Amino acid sequence: MASTTSDMDPAHGADGSATERRATPTRLRRDLIVHASTDGDATTVELVDTLLERVVPVPPALGVLPEPGGTAQGALADWLTTQLLSEGPAVDGIRAAGWAARARRTVHQPRLAPVDGPWELARELPAWVSEGWRRPERWRRLAEQRAAGTRLLRMPELIAEGTATAWAAHVRADAADRCDNPYAQGWWRQDTTTPEPWRRALLGGPLHTLLSAACGVVLPSEIQLNAWRLHAGDRMALHADGTRYAATVSLGLSAGWRAADGGAIAFGWPTADGLSVQERWLPHLGDALLFAVEATLWHAVEPVQAGERLTLTGQYLLDAP
Repeated sequence: MASTTSDMDPAHGADGSATERRATPTRLRRDLIVHASTDGDATTVELVDTLLERVVPVPPALGVLPEPGGTAQGALADWLTTQLLSEGPAVDGIRAAGWAARARRTVHQPRLAPVDGPWELARELPAWVSEGWRRPERWRRLAEQRAAGTRLLRMPELIAEGTATAWAAHVRADAADRCDNPYAQGWWRQDTTTPEPWRRALLGGPLHTLLSAACGVVLPSEIQLNAWRLHAGDRMALHADGTRYAATVSLGLSAGWRAADGGAIAFGWPTADGLSVQERWLPHLGDALLFAVEATLWHAVEPVQAGERLTLTGQYLLDAP
Protein backbone atom coordinates (compact mmCIF):
# COMPACT_ATOMS: atom_id res chain seq x y z
CA MET A 1 0.00 0.00 0.00
CA ALA A 2 1.21 3.52 -0.78
CA SER A 3 1.67 6.28 1.78
CA THR A 4 1.17 10.04 1.54
CA THR A 5 4.43 11.94 1.07
CA SER A 6 3.32 15.56 1.40
CA ASP A 7 4.73 17.58 4.32
CA MET A 8 1.54 19.57 4.62
CA ASP A 9 -1.94 18.35 5.41
CA PRO A 10 -5.06 20.47 4.82
CA ALA A 11 -7.40 20.89 7.78
CA HIS A 12 -10.26 23.19 8.70
CA GLY A 13 -10.30 25.74 11.49
CA ALA A 14 -13.15 26.47 13.88
CA ASP A 15 -14.57 29.05 11.41
CA GLY A 16 -14.67 26.52 8.60
CA SER A 17 -11.79 28.12 6.68
CA ALA A 18 -9.03 25.96 5.25
CA THR A 19 -5.81 26.04 7.23
CA GLU A 20 -2.49 24.31 6.91
CA ARG A 21 -0.80 22.30 9.62
CA ARG A 22 2.45 20.40 9.47
CA ALA A 23 1.88 16.65 9.61
CA THR A 24 4.16 14.50 11.71
CA PRO A 25 5.22 11.34 9.84
CA THR A 26 4.32 8.22 11.78
CA ARG A 27 5.48 4.66 11.16
CA LEU A 28 2.84 1.96 11.14
CA ARG A 29 3.81 -0.72 13.67
CA ARG A 30 5.93 -3.38 12.04
CA ASP A 31 4.24 -6.27 13.89
CA LEU A 32 0.74 -5.54 12.55
CA ILE A 33 -1.01 -7.68 9.96
CA VAL A 34 -3.08 -5.79 7.40
CA HIS A 35 -6.18 -7.70 6.33
CA ALA A 36 -8.41 -6.45 3.50
CA SER A 37 -11.66 -8.01 2.30
CA THR A 38 -13.94 -6.95 -0.57
CA ASP A 39 -17.72 -7.26 -0.71
CA GLY A 40 -18.96 -5.92 -4.02
CA ASP A 41 -17.56 -2.42 -4.42
CA ALA A 42 -16.80 -2.02 -0.69
CA THR A 43 -13.40 -2.86 0.76
CA THR A 44 -12.94 -3.35 4.49
CA VAL A 45 -9.46 -3.00 5.97
CA GLU A 46 -8.58 -4.35 9.43
CA LEU A 47 -5.37 -4.38 11.43
CA VAL A 48 -4.64 -7.59 13.30
CA ASP A 49 -2.73 -6.54 16.43
CA THR A 50 -0.91 -9.58 17.81
CA LEU A 51 0.74 -7.58 20.59
CA LEU A 52 -2.50 -6.39 22.22
CA GLU A 53 -4.57 -9.29 20.86
CA ARG A 54 -7.26 -7.36 19.02
CA VAL A 55 -8.60 -6.60 15.55
CA VAL A 56 -8.98 -2.90 14.70
CA PRO A 57 -11.16 -1.80 11.74
CA VAL A 58 -9.66 1.10 9.79
CA PRO A 59 -12.13 3.95 9.10
CA PRO A 60 -12.43 4.26 5.29
CA ALA A 61 -12.23 8.06 5.47
CA LEU A 62 -8.60 7.87 6.60
CA GLY A 63 -7.43 6.76 3.18
CA VAL A 64 -4.84 4.18 2.17
CA LEU A 65 -2.67 2.49 4.77
CA PRO A 66 1.07 2.13 4.31
CA GLU A 67 2.67 -1.27 4.56
CA PRO A 68 3.69 -2.27 8.13
CA GLY A 69 6.80 -0.23 8.96
CA GLY A 70 5.87 2.42 6.39
CA THR A 71 5.05 6.03 7.22
CA ALA A 72 1.70 7.80 7.39
CA GLN A 73 0.82 11.46 7.81
CA GLY A 74 -2.04 13.75 8.70
CA ALA A 75 -5.30 12.39 10.11
CA LEU A 76 -4.19 8.81 9.47
CA ALA A 77 -1.03 9.35 11.51
CA ASP A 78 -3.01 10.93 14.35
CA TRP A 79 -5.45 8.00 14.39
CA LEU A 80 -2.69 5.40 14.40
CA THR A 81 -1.02 7.14 17.34
CA THR A 82 -4.17 7.36 19.46
CA GLN A 83 -4.93 3.68 18.75
CA LEU A 84 -1.37 2.58 19.71
CA LEU A 85 -0.87 1.33 16.16
CA SER A 86 2.25 3.36 15.41
CA GLU A 87 5.83 2.85 16.51
CA GLY A 88 6.90 4.93 19.49
CA PRO A 89 7.96 4.92 23.14
CA ALA A 90 4.55 3.78 24.42
CA VAL A 91 4.50 0.70 22.22
CA ASP A 92 8.15 0.00 22.99
CA GLY A 93 7.25 0.01 26.68
CA ILE A 94 4.37 -2.42 26.12
CA ARG A 95 6.65 -4.77 24.21
CA ALA A 96 9.33 -4.61 26.89
CA ALA A 97 6.86 -5.27 29.69
CA GLY A 98 5.28 -8.15 27.79
CA TRP A 99 8.57 -9.87 27.09
CA ALA A 100 9.74 -9.33 30.67
CA ALA A 101 6.55 -10.92 32.00
CA ARG A 102 6.94 -13.92 29.72
CA ALA A 103 10.55 -14.34 30.81
CA ARG A 104 9.69 -14.53 34.52
CA ARG A 105 9.62 -18.04 35.85
CA THR A 106 6.98 -17.30 38.49
CA VAL A 107 4.21 -14.80 39.04
CA HIS A 108 4.00 -12.58 42.10
CA GLN A 109 2.26 -14.69 44.72
CA PRO A 110 1.81 -13.86 48.40
CA ARG A 111 2.76 -16.39 51.04
CA LEU A 112 -0.59 -17.72 52.22
CA ALA A 113 -1.23 -19.11 55.66
CA PRO A 114 -2.74 -22.59 55.99
CA VAL A 115 -6.52 -22.70 56.39
CA ASP A 116 -7.98 -24.79 59.19
CA GLY A 117 -11.62 -25.18 60.11
CA PRO A 118 -14.26 -27.30 61.82
CA TRP A 119 -15.13 -29.00 58.56
CA GLU A 120 -16.39 -32.18 60.24
CA LEU A 121 -19.39 -30.16 61.42
CA ALA A 122 -20.74 -30.55 57.90
CA ARG A 123 -21.89 -34.03 58.91
CA GLU A 124 -24.18 -32.44 61.51
CA LEU A 125 -25.99 -30.09 59.13
CA PRO A 126 -29.79 -30.43 58.85
CA ALA A 127 -31.25 -32.83 56.34
CA TRP A 128 -32.57 -29.93 54.25
CA VAL A 129 -28.95 -29.10 53.35
CA SER A 130 -28.01 -30.96 50.17
CA GLU A 131 -25.97 -34.11 50.61
CA GLY A 132 -22.92 -32.64 48.85
CA TRP A 133 -22.70 -29.82 51.39
CA ARG A 134 -22.90 -32.27 54.29
CA ARG A 135 -19.42 -33.45 53.33
CA PRO A 136 -16.46 -31.77 55.09
CA GLU A 137 -14.32 -31.59 51.95
CA ARG A 138 -16.82 -29.27 50.23
CA TRP A 139 -16.43 -26.67 52.97
CA ARG A 140 -12.65 -27.03 53.12
CA ARG A 141 -12.37 -26.29 49.41
CA LEU A 142 -14.67 -23.28 49.74
CA ALA A 143 -12.45 -21.87 52.49
CA GLU A 144 -9.31 -22.48 50.42
CA GLN A 145 -10.87 -20.55 47.53
CA ARG A 146 -11.44 -17.61 49.87
CA ALA A 147 -7.88 -17.85 51.19
CA ALA A 148 -6.59 -17.78 47.60
CA GLY A 149 -8.39 -14.49 46.98
CA THR A 150 -11.95 -15.38 45.93
CA ARG A 151 -14.28 -12.83 47.51
CA LEU A 152 -17.60 -14.25 46.34
CA LEU A 153 -18.21 -17.67 47.89
CA ARG A 154 -20.68 -19.54 45.69
CA MET A 155 -22.53 -22.50 47.15
CA PRO A 156 -24.53 -24.13 44.35
CA GLU A 157 -27.41 -26.35 45.46
CA LEU A 158 -26.77 -25.68 49.15
CA ILE A 159 -30.44 -26.31 49.95
CA ALA A 160 -32.17 -29.50 48.85
CA GLU A 161 -34.62 -28.96 45.99
CA GLY A 162 -37.76 -29.96 47.89
CA THR A 163 -37.02 -27.60 50.79
CA ALA A 164 -36.02 -24.75 48.46
CA THR A 165 -39.28 -25.17 46.50
CA ALA A 166 -41.32 -25.00 49.73
CA TRP A 167 -39.45 -21.90 50.89
CA ALA A 168 -40.01 -20.25 47.50
CA ALA A 169 -43.76 -20.78 47.86
CA HIS A 170 -43.59 -19.22 51.32
CA VAL A 171 -41.82 -16.11 49.98
CA ARG A 172 -44.21 -15.86 47.03
CA ALA A 173 -47.20 -15.87 49.38
CA ASP A 174 -45.90 -13.58 52.12
CA ALA A 175 -43.47 -11.01 50.64
CA ALA A 176 -46.27 -8.50 50.21
CA ASP A 177 -44.92 -5.07 51.19
CA ARG A 178 -44.06 -2.82 48.25
CA CYS A 179 -40.64 -1.17 48.31
CA ASP A 180 -40.32 1.57 45.72
CA ASN A 181 -37.55 4.10 46.32
CA PRO A 182 -34.30 5.18 44.60
CA TYR A 183 -32.45 2.27 46.23
CA ALA A 184 -34.75 -0.71 45.64
CA GLN A 185 -37.93 -1.67 43.85
CA GLY A 186 -39.79 -4.89 44.54
CA TRP A 187 -42.09 -6.73 46.92
CA TRP A 188 -40.51 -7.66 50.23
CA ARG A 189 -41.03 -8.54 53.87
CA GLN A 190 -38.45 -8.12 56.60
CA ASP A 191 -37.67 -10.89 59.07
CA THR A 192 -41.09 -12.51 59.47
CA THR A 193 -41.20 -14.21 56.03
CA THR A 194 -37.87 -16.01 56.48
CA PRO A 195 -38.50 -19.73 57.18
CA GLU A 196 -37.63 -20.50 60.79
CA PRO A 197 -35.19 -23.37 60.00
CA TRP A 198 -33.12 -21.04 57.78
CA ARG A 199 -33.17 -18.29 60.41
CA ARG A 200 -32.04 -20.60 63.22
CA ALA A 201 -29.29 -22.15 61.11
CA LEU A 202 -27.87 -18.74 60.16
CA LEU A 203 -27.76 -17.58 63.77
CA GLY A 204 -26.15 -20.58 65.45
CA GLY A 205 -25.15 -24.20 65.15
CA PRO A 206 -23.11 -26.01 62.47
CA LEU A 207 -24.11 -23.86 59.48
CA HIS A 208 -23.29 -20.59 61.26
CA THR A 209 -19.91 -21.97 62.33
CA LEU A 210 -19.07 -23.29 58.86
CA LEU A 211 -20.06 -20.03 57.15
CA SER A 212 -17.81 -18.13 59.57
CA ALA A 213 -14.86 -20.43 58.91
CA ALA A 214 -15.37 -20.38 55.15
CA CYS A 215 -15.40 -16.59 54.80
CA GLY A 216 -12.73 -15.99 57.46
CA VAL A 217 -14.99 -13.74 59.54
CA VAL A 218 -16.46 -14.45 62.96
CA LEU A 219 -20.09 -13.93 62.09
CA PRO A 220 -22.21 -12.17 64.73
CA SER A 221 -25.34 -13.69 66.23
CA GLU A 222 -27.47 -10.79 64.97
CA ILE A 223 -28.77 -10.78 61.40
CA GLN A 224 -31.16 -8.69 59.32
CA LEU A 225 -33.27 -10.95 57.13
CA ASN A 226 -35.32 -9.97 54.09
CA ALA A 227 -37.50 -11.87 51.64
CA TRP A 228 -37.62 -10.37 48.13
CA ARG A 229 -40.06 -10.94 45.27
CA LEU A 230 -39.07 -9.00 42.14
CA HIS A 231 -40.94 -8.74 38.85
CA ALA A 232 -40.11 -7.18 35.48
CA GLY A 233 -38.46 -3.78 35.98
CA ASP A 234 -37.71 -4.28 39.68
CA ARG A 235 -34.09 -3.77 40.72
CA MET A 236 -31.69 -2.66 43.46
CA ALA A 237 -29.33 0.26 43.02
CA LEU A 238 -25.54 0.15 43.08
CA HIS A 239 -24.10 0.01 46.59
CA ALA A 240 -21.42 -1.43 48.82
CA ASP A 241 -22.83 -2.95 52.00
CA GLY A 242 -22.28 -0.55 54.88
CA THR A 243 -19.95 -0.61 57.88
CA ARG A 244 -22.77 -1.90 60.05
CA TYR A 245 -22.56 -5.30 58.39
CA ALA A 246 -19.99 -8.09 58.71
CA ALA A 247 -21.13 -10.32 55.84
CA THR A 248 -24.01 -10.88 53.45
CA VAL A 249 -25.67 -14.15 52.50
CA SER A 250 -28.19 -14.53 49.69
CA LEU A 251 -30.26 -17.62 48.96
CA GLY A 252 -31.76 -17.98 45.48
CA LEU A 253 -35.26 -19.46 45.21
CA SER A 254 -35.97 -18.89 41.52
CA ALA A 255 -36.67 -22.16 39.69
CA GLY A 256 -35.51 -22.42 36.07
CA TRP A 257 -33.94 -18.97 36.13
CA ARG A 258 -32.13 -17.86 32.97
CA ALA A 259 -29.51 -15.18 32.35
CA ALA A 260 -31.96 -13.55 29.91
CA ASP A 261 -34.41 -13.10 32.80
CA GLY A 262 -32.04 -10.50 34.31
CA GLY A 263 -32.07 -9.94 38.06
CA ALA A 264 -28.44 -10.98 38.56
CA ILE A 265 -26.42 -9.61 41.44
CA ALA A 266 -23.74 -7.82 39.44
CA PHE A 267 -20.35 -7.06 41.01
CA GLY A 268 -17.77 -4.64 39.65
CA TRP A 269 -16.47 -1.08 39.68
CA PRO A 270 -18.54 2.12 39.53
CA THR A 271 -17.83 4.34 36.52
CA ALA A 272 -19.31 7.51 35.09
CA ASP A 273 -21.56 5.34 32.90
CA GLY A 274 -22.64 2.96 35.68
CA LEU A 275 -21.26 -0.34 36.94
CA SER A 276 -18.43 -2.00 35.03
CA VAL A 277 -19.48 -5.59 35.71
CA GLN A 278 -16.82 -8.17 36.56
CA GLU A 279 -19.02 -11.02 37.85
CA ARG A 280 -22.68 -11.97 38.09
CA TRP A 281 -24.60 -14.34 40.36
CA LEU A 282 -28.00 -15.71 39.35
CA PRO A 283 -30.61 -16.62 42.03
CA HIS A 284 -31.04 -20.27 41.03
CA LEU A 285 -33.27 -22.40 43.24
CA GLY A 286 -31.27 -23.55 46.29
CA ASP A 287 -28.02 -21.72 45.41
CA ALA A 288 -26.41 -19.50 48.05
CA LEU A 289 -23.84 -16.72 47.89
CA LEU A 290 -21.75 -15.49 50.83
CA PHE A 291 -19.31 -12.59 50.98
CA ALA A 292 -17.63 -10.59 53.70
CA VAL A 293 -18.46 -6.90 53.52
CA GLU A 294 -15.76 -4.72 51.95
CA ALA A 295 -15.85 -1.04 51.02
CA THR A 296 -14.78 -1.87 47.45
CA LEU A 297 -17.22 -4.73 46.85
CA TRP A 298 -19.70 -2.74 44.77
CA HIS A 299 -22.79 -4.55 43.56
CA ALA A 300 -26.36 -4.11 42.34
CA VAL A 301 -29.34 -6.25 41.41
CA GLU A 302 -29.85 -5.70 37.72
CA PRO A 303 -33.42 -5.09 36.47
CA VAL A 304 -35.55 -8.19 36.16
CA GLN A 305 -36.53 -8.74 32.54
CA ALA A 306 -39.01 -11.61 32.93
CA GLY A 307 -40.30 -14.04 35.51
CA GLU A 308 -40.48 -13.77 39.29
CA ARG A 309 -37.19 -13.42 41.14
CA LEU A 310 -37.36 -14.88 44.67
CA THR A 311 -34.55 -14.60 47.22
CA LEU A 312 -33.86 -14.62 50.94
CA THR A 313 -31.09 -12.25 51.98
CA GLY A 314 -29.36 -11.66 55.27
CA GLN A 315 -26.84 -9.14 56.53
CA TYR A 316 -24.93 -10.08 59.66
CA LEU A 317 -25.02 -7.06 61.97
CA LEU A 318 -21.98 -5.92 63.90
CA ASP A 319 -24.28 -4.19 66.39
CA ALA A 320 -27.78 -5.10 67.41
CA PRO A 321 -30.39 -2.87 65.68
